[in-house]
Amino acid sequence: KIKKHKKVMYEEIKEIIMGLQGINNNDLINNINKIKYFPEIKKDFLLDNYFIVAEDYDEETEFDKIRFKFAKTIDDRYLEERYDFLIVTTTGCNARCFYCYERKMSKVPMTLKTAEDVVQFILKKAKNPNREIKLDWFGGEPLFNMKVIDYICQRLVDNGRNYYSTMISNGYLFDEKVVEKASSFWNLKHVQITLDGTEEVYNKAKNYIYKNQEEVSPYKKVINNIELLLKKNIAISVRMNADLYNADDLKDLVHELGSKFKDYKEFSTYVWPIFEDEDNVRDDEQRQAVFDKIWEIEDVMEEYGWERGGNLGDHIRYHHCMVDGQYNVIISTQGDLGLCEHFVDSDFFGSIYTDDINWDVIRSWRQYSPQIEACHTCPRYPSCLRPVKCKDLRHCTPQFQKFELRHDKQSMRKMYKEWMDREMQIRNNQNNQNNQNNQNNNNNQQRTIVF
Repeated sequence: KIKKHKKVMYEEIKEIIMGLQGINNNDLINNINKIKYFPEIKKDFLLDNYFIVAEDYDEETEFDKIRFKFAKTIDDRYLEERYDFLIVTTTGCNARCFYCYERKMSKVPMTLKTAEDVVQFILKKAKNPNREIKLDWFGGEPLFNMKVIDYICQRLVDNGRNYYSTMISNGYLFDEKVVEKASSFWNLKHVQITLDGTEEVYNKAKNYIYKNQEEVSPYKKVINNIELLLKKNIAISVRMNADLYNADDLKDLVHELGSKFKDYKEFSTYVWPIFEDEDNVRDDEQRQAVFDKIWEIEDVMEEYGWERGGNLGDHIRYHHCMVDGQYNVIISTQGDLGLCEHFVDSDFFGSIYTDDINWDVIRSWRQYSPQIEACHTCPRYPSCLRPVKCKDLRHCTPQFQKFELRHDKQSMRKMYKEWMDREMQIRNNQNNQNNQNNQNNNNNQQRTIVF
């Protein structure tokens, strides 16, 4: 719902979003002919574009056919050129977050020898010298092995290749000198930084090591680094990991971030539940409590214009994320090739040192959880895929379903508002042009009278 008496509908086969004016839910469900928006929108339009369908129309089968049509071409991407590489500079980190899924991994840095081999692999795969290369720096904490970032960037420069980069970081190891280098040399465009709460909660959760005890509070240092990055026009996305221990404090964090960064267009934030694993298993009551708190946090975020919704996409989803869509590749610290950033030390399908591909590993990531009864009535069916190997998503819960539906509705509102803003801009431009033409005509008439 956008405002009183106005609703938005989104159709996922033809990707059409439409506003509806002056209706109620009974009209929408029981008598489609009462829909009033633009005169040209009739029942045939809604039928032709799948907003309404025949009683015997099998939507699930139709969606599955379209999804398969797109998905069957995925394997070909491993035989094509590549220009997007996620590089794990190290599995070591200067923080000791109690919930980190990498906390039990061996701490292995990438060597400069391996970094050179990575460069050669990139040059081999990114064959078009005129196409820009994207480098995604990952860890551990990627800045914990900064020399590898410097080396790979310099070697790409030596080979005349254009590139830009993104990073997932805790933000602690930035300073003015590093930020300047990130902007001018790494061509860093975006950084995701995790904040677990306000100062006391954050410092306890991060539990930084290798730090000077006399230095400023880690929280204050990271907040300052965020501002340094923003001033260099490097976009910042703050991820807030929520659980019952910090959920109320995260609302205070949103206000602190709002007071400091609300005027930066390149700043955004979102909240996500801390992943469940063998050390953190919630029962239904605890899971519901966490999501209830997250919705409260998101309500506070909306006060600052930080709504979670994004674009709904330009086609039916045939993959869940980069893993089963194979849009990029992960290069481990030792040159192994993987798919999921949650498996940076295992589950590899290949290596930078060979052309061999383990198709069994690749296809195992496209094995999805079977449907449950709730799937048959869920409005998210066209956009929901739950890979079996994804520990956090393989099981659907009512709480997560509601969480995702909330974001879909936010996305619909956002898309509709953006469309309305564009329409208003077009109309204003037309009005201004008409006014200018009228003014020119008046001036011409006045000159005619004078002469």
